[in-house]
Amino acid sequence: IRTTTGTFATLALALCLAGLANSAQAQQLPAGVCAVTPDGTPTGTWLSPKKLEAALADASCTTLWLMQGTYTQTANIDGFLIDRNLQLYGGFTGDETAFASRPSNVDSNLTKLDGETLRRVLLIDGTTTNGPITNATVIDGVSIQNGNAQAAAGTLTKGGGIYCNGSSAGHDCSPSINNATFSSNTADYGGAISNEGNEFGASSPNITHSVFNENTALYGGALYNDGANGNSSPTITDSVFKGNSARGAGGALFNFGFSSGTSSPSISNTTFSGNSSSGG
Repeated sequence: IRTTTGTFATLALALCLAGLANSAQAQQLPAGVCAVTPDGTPTGTWLSPKKLEAALADASCTTLWLMQGTYTQTANIDGFLIDRNLQLYGGFTGDETAFASRPSNVDSNLTKLDGETLRRVLLIDGTTTNGPITNATVIDGVSIQNGNAQAAAGTLTKGGGIYCNGSSAGHDCSPSINNATFSSNTADYGGAISNEGNEFGASSPNITHSVFNENTALYGGALYNDGANGNSSPTITDSVFKGNSARGAGGALFNFGFSSGTSSPSISNTTFSGNSSSGG
Protein backbone atom coordinates (compact mmCIF):
# COMPACT_ATOMS: atom_id res chain seq x y z
CA ILE A 1 0.00 0.00 0.00
CA ARG A 2 2.82 2.36 0.86
CA THR A 3 4.41 1.66 -2.50
CA THR A 4 1.13 2.31 -4.32
CA THR A 5 0.52 5.52 -2.40
CA GLY A 6 4.04 6.69 -3.14
CA THR A 7 3.59 5.90 -6.80
CA PHE A 8 0.38 7.91 -6.98
CA ALA A 9 1.98 10.79 -5.10
CA THR A 10 4.92 10.77 -7.47
CA LEU A 11 2.60 10.64 -10.47
CA ALA A 12 0.47 13.49 -9.12
CA LEU A 13 3.54 15.62 -8.52
CA ALA A 14 4.83 14.91 -12.03
CA LEU A 15 1.48 15.85 -13.57
CA CYS A 16 1.35 19.03 -11.52
CA LEU A 17 4.85 20.04 -12.58
CA ALA A 18 4.05 19.21 -16.18
CA GLY A 19 0.92 21.33 -16.00
CA LEU A 20 2.84 24.28 -14.60
CA ALA A 21 5.48 23.90 -17.29
CA ASN A 22 2.88 23.72 -20.04
CA SER A 23 1.09 26.76 -18.61
CA ALA A 24 4.29 28.77 -18.51
CA GLN A 25 5.17 27.71 -22.03
CA ALA A 26 1.65 28.52 -23.26
CA GLN A 27 1.89 32.10 -22.00
CA GLN A 28 5.43 32.74 -23.16
CA LEU A 29 5.40 35.27 -26.00
CA PRO A 30 8.28 37.45 -27.18
CA ALA A 31 8.85 40.67 -25.27
CA GLY A 32 6.43 43.41 -26.29
CA VAL A 33 4.05 41.02 -28.05
CA CYS A 34 0.39 41.06 -27.04
CA ALA A 35 -1.97 38.33 -28.24
CA VAL A 36 -5.36 39.62 -29.38
CA THR A 37 -8.63 37.77 -29.91
CA PRO A 38 -11.98 39.21 -31.05
CA ASP A 39 -13.55 39.01 -27.59
CA GLY A 40 -10.40 38.87 -25.45
CA THR A 41 -10.98 35.29 -24.30
CA PRO A 42 -8.23 32.64 -24.08
CA THR A 43 -7.68 30.29 -26.98
CA GLY A 44 -5.11 27.61 -27.76
CA THR A 45 -1.83 28.55 -26.11
CA TRP A 46 -2.88 32.18 -25.65
CA LEU A 47 -4.03 32.20 -22.04
CA SER A 48 -4.17 35.96 -21.48
CA PRO A 49 -5.12 37.68 -24.74
CA LYS A 50 -6.53 41.19 -24.94
CA LYS A 51 -9.32 42.78 -26.91
CA LEU A 52 -8.02 44.91 -29.76
CA GLU A 53 -8.92 48.29 -28.26
CA ALA A 54 -7.22 47.33 -24.97
CA ALA A 55 -4.02 46.22 -26.72
CA LEU A 56 -3.89 49.42 -28.78
CA ALA A 57 -4.21 51.48 -25.60
CA ASP A 58 -1.51 49.54 -23.73
CA ALA A 59 1.90 51.14 -24.35
CA SER A 60 3.66 47.90 -23.39
CA CYS A 61 2.10 46.22 -26.44
CA THR A 62 4.53 47.14 -29.21
CA THR A 63 3.52 44.22 -31.46
CA LEU A 64 -0.02 42.88 -31.75
CA TRP A 65 -0.77 39.35 -32.96
CA LEU A 66 -4.40 39.15 -34.06
CA MET A 67 -6.16 35.82 -34.16
CA GLN A 68 -8.31 35.18 -37.21
CA GLY A 69 -11.86 36.47 -36.74
CA THR A 70 -13.91 39.67 -36.92
CA TYR A 71 -13.09 42.72 -34.80
CA THR A 72 -15.65 45.44 -34.11
CA GLN A 73 -16.11 48.15 -31.53
CA THR A 74 -18.94 50.51 -30.65
CA ALA A 75 -17.26 52.95 -28.26
CA ASN A 76 -15.82 55.37 -30.82
CA ILE A 77 -17.22 56.44 -34.19
CA ASP A 78 -13.65 57.48 -35.13
CA GLY A 79 -12.66 53.81 -35.12
CA PHE A 80 -9.89 51.80 -33.48
CA LEU A 81 -7.14 54.27 -32.53
CA ILE A 82 -3.44 53.90 -33.36
CA ASP A 83 -1.59 56.91 -31.93
CA ARG A 84 1.91 55.48 -31.53
CA ASN A 85 4.32 53.38 -33.55
CA LEU A 86 3.46 49.70 -33.31
CA GLN A 87 3.14 46.58 -35.46
CA LEU A 88 -0.21 44.89 -36.05
CA TYR A 89 -0.28 41.48 -37.73
CA GLY A 90 -3.35 39.41 -38.56
CA GLY A 91 -3.72 35.77 -39.53
CA PHE A 92 -2.76 33.94 -36.33
CA THR A 93 -4.59 30.83 -35.15
CA GLY A 94 -4.06 31.30 -31.40
CA ASP A 95 -1.45 28.59 -30.90
CA GLU A 96 1.69 30.50 -31.91
CA THR A 97 4.50 31.45 -29.54
CA ALA A 98 6.86 32.57 -32.34
CA PHE A 99 6.15 34.85 -35.29
CA ALA A 100 7.60 32.27 -37.68
CA SER A 101 4.73 29.94 -36.71
CA ARG A 102 2.10 32.26 -38.18
CA PRO A 103 0.49 30.53 -41.18
CA SER A 104 2.39 31.14 -44.39
CA ASN A 105 0.71 33.07 -47.22
CA VAL A 106 -1.66 34.81 -44.81
CA ASP A 107 -5.15 35.38 -46.22
CA SER A 108 -6.01 38.92 -45.13
CA ASN A 109 -9.72 38.13 -45.41
CA LEU A 110 -9.54 35.82 -42.38
CA THR A 111 -8.78 38.68 -39.97
CA LYS A 112 -11.40 41.39 -40.39
CA LEU A 113 -11.57 44.87 -38.89
CA ASP A 114 -15.18 45.79 -39.53
CA GLY A 115 -16.90 49.18 -39.26
CA GLU A 116 -20.32 47.53 -39.73
CA THR A 117 -21.26 50.48 -42.04
CA LEU A 118 -21.72 52.54 -38.86
CA ARG A 119 -18.27 54.00 -38.16
CA ARG A 120 -14.74 54.42 -39.45
CA VAL A 121 -12.52 51.36 -39.00
CA LEU A 122 -9.12 52.87 -38.07
CA LEU A 123 -7.86 56.29 -37.03
CA ILE A 124 -4.06 56.50 -37.28
CA ASP A 125 -3.04 59.76 -35.62
CA GLY A 126 0.44 61.18 -36.04
CA THR A 127 -0.44 64.52 -34.40
CA THR A 128 -0.39 63.48 -30.74
CA THR A 129 2.31 63.91 -28.09
CA ASN A 130 3.43 60.36 -28.89
CA GLY A 131 5.13 61.74 -31.98
CA PRO A 132 4.92 60.99 -35.71
CA ILE A 133 3.67 57.72 -37.12
CA THR A 134 6.55 56.43 -39.27
CA ASN A 135 6.98 53.43 -41.53
CA ALA A 136 8.01 51.52 -38.39
CA THR A 137 4.26 51.19 -37.84
CA VAL A 138 3.08 48.09 -39.70
CA ILE A 139 -0.42 46.92 -40.58
CA ASP A 140 -0.20 43.47 -42.14
CA GLY A 141 -2.53 40.63 -43.01
CA VAL A 142 -5.93 42.17 -42.26
CA SER A 143 -9.11 43.11 -44.10
CA ILE A 144 -10.49 46.59 -43.42
CA GLN A 145 -14.12 46.65 -44.42
CA ASN A 146 -17.51 48.32 -44.13
CA GLY A 147 -16.12 51.56 -42.73
CA ASN A 148 -18.30 54.66 -42.93
CA ALA A 149 -17.00 58.22 -42.67
CA GLN A 150 -19.65 60.01 -44.65
CA ALA A 151 -20.95 63.27 -43.23
CA ALA A 152 -24.39 61.69 -43.03
CA ALA A 153 -23.02 59.13 -40.54
CA GLY A 154 -22.03 61.86 -38.05
CA THR A 155 -19.19 64.36 -37.91
CA LEU A 156 -16.78 62.29 -40.02
CA THR A 157 -15.94 62.97 -43.65
CA LYS A 158 -12.50 61.40 -44.25
CA GLY A 159 -11.26 57.84 -44.60
CA GLY A 160 -13.93 55.20 -44.18
CA GLY A 161 -11.32 52.47 -43.75
CA ILE A 162 -8.37 54.51 -42.43
CA TYR A 163 -7.95 58.18 -41.66
CA CYS A 164 -4.18 58.77 -41.56
CA ASN A 165 -3.70 62.15 -39.90
CA GLY A 166 -0.34 63.88 -40.32
CA SER A 167 -1.72 67.39 -40.63
CA SER A 168 0.30 70.49 -39.59
CA ALA A 169 3.99 71.19 -39.20
CA GLY A 170 6.08 68.53 -37.48
CA HIS A 171 3.45 65.85 -37.86
CA ASP A 172 3.57 62.70 -39.98
CA CYS A 173 1.37 59.69 -40.66
CA SER A 174 3.27 57.33 -42.94
CA PRO A 175 2.78 53.71 -41.84
CA SER A 176 3.64 50.56 -43.78
CA ILE A 177 0.54 48.72 -45.01
CA ASN A 178 1.15 45.25 -46.42
CA ASN A 179 -1.10 42.41 -47.56
CA ALA A 180 -4.27 44.26 -46.63
CA THR A 181 -7.69 44.21 -48.25
CA PHE A 182 -9.93 47.28 -48.25
CA SER A 183 -13.50 46.60 -49.29
CA SER A 184 -16.88 48.33 -49.13
CA ASN A 185 -15.65 51.38 -47.24
CA THR A 186 -17.20 54.79 -47.83
CA ALA A 187 -16.44 58.44 -47.05
CA ASP A 188 -16.68 61.90 -48.52
CA TYR A 189 -12.88 61.96 -48.97
CA GLY A 190 -11.06 58.66 -49.48
CA GLY A 191 -13.40 55.71 -49.20
CA ALA A 192 -10.66 53.30 -48.13
CA ILE A 193 -7.91 55.68 -46.93
CA SER A 194 -7.65 59.42 -46.49
CA ASN A 195 -4.02 60.56 -46.10
CA GLU A 196 -3.89 64.03 -44.59
CA GLY A 197 -0.50 65.72 -44.87
CA ASN A 198 -1.70 69.27 -45.35
CA GLU A 199 -0.53 72.53 -43.75
CA PHE A 200 3.16 71.57 -43.70
CA GLY A 201 2.48 68.06 -42.43
CA ALA A 202 3.12 64.73 -44.15
CA SER A 203 1.13 61.57 -44.83
CA SER A 204 2.77 59.16 -47.28
CA PRO A 205 2.12 55.52 -46.36
CA ASN A 206 4.02 52.68 -48.01
CA ILE A 207 1.37 50.32 -49.43
CA THR A 208 2.35 46.90 -50.80
CA HIS A 209 0.55 43.72 -51.89
CA SER A 210 -2.86 45.17 -51.06
CA VAL A 211 -6.30 45.13 -52.68
CA PHE A 212 -8.79 48.01 -52.85
CA ASN A 213 -12.17 46.68 -53.89
CA GLU A 214 -15.51 48.50 -54.29
CA ASN A 215 -14.82 51.45 -52.01
CA THR A 216 -16.76 54.66 -52.61
CA ALA A 217 -16.39 58.37 -51.90
CA LEU A 218 -17.20 61.82 -53.16
CA TYR A 219 -13.50 62.34 -53.96
CA GLY A 220 -11.05 59.45 -54.17
CA GLY A 221 -13.04 56.24 -54.22
CA ALA A 222 -10.12 54.32 -52.74
CA LEU A 223 -7.49 56.94 -51.72
CA TYR A 224 -7.62 60.66 -51.07
CA ASN A 225 -4.14 62.17 -50.71
CA ASP A 226 -4.23 65.66 -49.23
CA GLY A 227 -0.89 67.42 -49.60
CA ALA A 228 -2.20 70.99 -49.68
CA ASN A 229 0.67 73.13 -48.33
CA GLY A 230 2.26 69.87 -47.21
CA ASN A 231 3.03 66.45 -48.65
CA SER A 232 0.95 63.36 -49.29
CA SER A 233 2.72 61.06 -51.74
CA PRO A 234 2.17 57.40 -50.90
CA THR A 235 4.29 54.62 -52.40
CA ILE A 236 2.05 51.90 -53.86
CA THR A 237 3.55 48.62 -55.06
CA ASP A 238 2.17 45.27 -56.25
CA SER A 239 -1.43 46.21 -55.47
CA VAL A 240 -4.86 46.11 -57.11
CA PHE A 241 -7.57 48.78 -57.40
CA LYS A 242 -10.82 47.43 -58.79
CA GLY A 243 -14.42 48.58 -58.81
CA ASN A 244 -13.86 51.72 -56.74
CA SER A 245 -16.01 54.75 -57.50
CA ALA A 246 -16.31 58.45 -56.79
CA ARG A 247 -19.42 60.57 -57.06
CA GLY A 248 -17.20 63.57 -57.79
CA ALA A 249 -13.67 62.87 -59.04
CA GLY A 250 -10.94 60.27 -58.70
CA GLY A 251 -12.51 56.84 -59.02
CA ALA A 252 -9.43 55.15 -57.57
CA LEU A 253 -7.19 58.03 -56.36
CA PHE A 254 -7.61 61.76 -55.84
CA ASN A 255 -4.35 63.68 -55.34
CA PHE A 256 -4.57 67.19 -53.94
CA GLY A 257 -1.35 69.23 -53.86
CA PHE A 258 -2.83 72.72 -53.70
CA SER A 259 -0.63 75.82 -53.34
CA SER A 260 2.96 74.92 -52.42
CA GLY A 261 2.01 71.36 -51.46
CA THR A 262 2.88 68.06 -53.10
CA SER A 263 0.76 65.02 -53.86
CA SER A 264 2.60 62.73 -56.25
CA PRO A 265 2.23 59.03 -55.43
CA SER A 266 4.86 56.57 -56.64
CA ILE A 267 3.02 53.61 -58.20
CA SER A 268 4.57 50.42 -59.60
CA ASN A 269 3.36 46.94 -60.58
CA THR A 270 -0.19 47.92 -59.70
CA THR A 271 -3.40 47.11 -61.56
CA PHE A 272 -6.38 49.45 -62.01
CA SER A 273 -9.62 48.05 -63.40
CA GLY A 274 -13.28 49.00 -63.34
CA ASN A 275 -12.80 52.19 -61.31
CA SER A 276 -15.13 55.08 -62.16
CA SER A 277 -16.09 58.62 -61.28
CA SER A 278 -18.60 61.21 -62.41
CA GLY A 279 -16.05 64.01 -62.70
CA GLY A 280 -12.93 62.26 -64.04
